[in-house]
Amino acid sequence: MTKDNLHIDFTVYSPRFQEWTGTDWILEKFKDKIYKTDEYNHELSIKDFDDNLISIIVDDYIVELDKSDNENERISFDGGFQLTLGKIRIDYNCCGEFYNYKNWIKILTERKSSWAEIWIGHPWIYYKIEGGYIVLSNYTEDLNKVEELVRFDFKQFEILLKEWLNEIAIFKGKIKEYIVRKYHDKADYYYGQMIDGE
Repeated sequence: MTKDNLHIDFTVYSPRFQEWTGTDWILEKFKDKIYKTDEYNHELSIKDFDDNLISIIVDDYIVELDKSDNENERISFDGGFQLTLGKIRIDYNCCGEFYNYKNWIKILTERKSSWAEIWIGHPWIYYKIEGGYIVLSNYTEDLNKVEELVRFDFKQFEILLKEWLNEIAIFKGKIKEYIVRKYHDKADYYYGQMIDGE
C-alpha cells in the first residue's frame, strides 16, 4: 500500500488536440496541459476548457451527429476520470464516454465488498471496499483474472470525487448554454447525445 496521495482529473478527448488536425493555435495555447496518453489519444482536463474551445469541440461533435444515418447511434464526448497514485494511473479506455463518470459514483452508493465492475470502456476494471479502503483491480474483461492493482483511502476518494462532480456540473452547464444559444430546437437532442448518452 502506497503513501502517495490520490490525484483525480477528468479529461475529454478530441482530435483537435493532435498535430495532424492542423489546429496549431489550440496545440500552442494548451501545449502544457494536454495529456498525451499514447500516439492517438490526446486529452485535456475539463478545468482547462475555455468558452471558445467548448464551442469548437461541440460543433465538431454535432457535425458527426448530423452525418450519422443511424438514429440509434450515440456519438457522445469521449472522456472520463484519470486516477493517479504514485506511478499507477487508471484511465478510461476504448469506448469510454463522458457519462461513464456516473459509474464511479456507485462506489460511494453501493460500497460492494466483493469485486464489482466499473465500466470505463474496455478493458474495464473492478472495485471492492475493504475496511476504510477502496481496492481497484487491473484492467480485465474476465472476473476470474482480477488482481488488486491499487488501494486508497475511501474518505479521500469521496472528497475528491465530490469536488470533481461539481466541476463536471459546471462544464455541462457551459456546454448546454452554448448548445441552447446556437442550436435552439435541437438543443435537447444534441446535449443528450453528447453528454448523457441518451
